[in-house]
Amino acid sequence: MLDEKGHIKIIDFGLCKQGIYFGDTTRTFCGTPEYMAPEILEGNDYGRAVDWWGVGVVMYEMMCGRLPFYSRDHVVLYELILVEEVRFPASLSLESMSLLGGLLQKDPSKRLGGGEGDAEEVKSHVFFKSINWDDVCKKRIIPPIIPVIKSETSTDYFEKEFTDENPELTPPPDEGIHHSTPDLCPLSSSSSRSSQGLW
Repeated sequence: MLDEKGHIKIIDFGLCKQGIYFGDTTRTFCGTPEYMAPEILEGNDYGRAVDWWGVGVVMYEMMCGRLPFYSRDHVVLYELILVEEVRFPASLSLESMSLLGGLLQKDPSKRLGGGEGDAEEVKSHVFFKSINWDDVCKKRIIPPIIPVIKSETSTDYFEKEFTDENPELTPPPDEGIHHSTPDLCPLSSSSSRSSQGLW
């Protein structure tokens, strides 16, 4: 997403688990199937490296125009994620392939960003050699697109295909809801929260 000044923001699709630091693990089986890391699918304990897998999937989509692994059948999709090697279009630079290959490394202990260095491992990758991360974090870089926003609820920059859809809520049955889940935090929709940056 872009904020009102054109700076990129990374958002979650509604669910996160707080307090996972390097070395901490969890076992929750959740997420959008196409973005699930192999260790989640295997039912293993997993840590923060799953997030770097997700970043790799998003970046692959942005660079290649498609998902790295896809099938409408989730059983087949999971098998592809677990065993298929990621393939790159010949048009990608070697730096891009190296970055995506590192993020989409099936072994979380070898995954780029999966070590104790976390984001610093990713930021120091040769793909980002021209990026001044201090300028990025302090929003000193002039964005290439500055949106003209009419109101906080404007949908001008979204495809009509999506804004014309009627929302369909599919909540789980009441007996499946655990009302005491302090580890989970829903993504806030308030303007004060949404105007805060990742940085």
